[in-house]
Amino acid sequence: YPAIIAPAAAMHQLTVGAFARHEQTIPQQRWQEDAEALPVGRTGEPSPLSLRGPGVGGALKPELMAHGGNIAVTRLGRLDGRGRGCVSTAHDFLQGRLLGMDRGTSFAAPFVAHHAARWLGMNPTASTRLLRAMLLAPASHLKSMVEVIERDQATAGVVANREQAVSGYGVLDTGSLYRS
Repeated sequence: YPAIIAPAAAMHQLTVGAFARHEQTIPQQRWQEDAEALPVGRTGEPSPLSLRGPGVGGALKPELMAHGGNIAVTRLGRLDGRGRGCVSTAHDFLQGRLLGMDRGTSFAAPFVAHHAARWLGMNPTASTRLLRAMLLAPASHLKSMVEVIERDQATAGVVANREQAVSGYGVLDTGSLYRS
């Protein structure tokens, strides 16, 4: 996984990484034998599109993870992300297409921002530090993430907690966020 870059490396901002949500496109889910393209990331593992820290001054980056899509390699060796992304507003919404599917950490960050804004709307007097704590405290690492991180030689012996080196505090737990 490549190193995190600006502006995500900034010390006082929340950085969101992505994990792979899908390995197969919708047609591949129907026809299991279709080997047109092989996924780079596995479901629940850090997305190949997600960068990792540390940030400025060794800060833990990214702090949170959310689903952000995946890419695959075709038989011809090309990268293909079609059908392995997240549903979001379409880039061409002005032409009448409201929703589309794409991939990347740009889809994970709005998911976290939505839940942060929703929680803040329910707690309007909360400070930004409290909001940050409420987002990070219940986060946890998916089992599949821990397994891939344990195999990652780049973090071996470099940091005490290898899960945090790649996926921060883990995946945002929206259920716990609203129960607190």
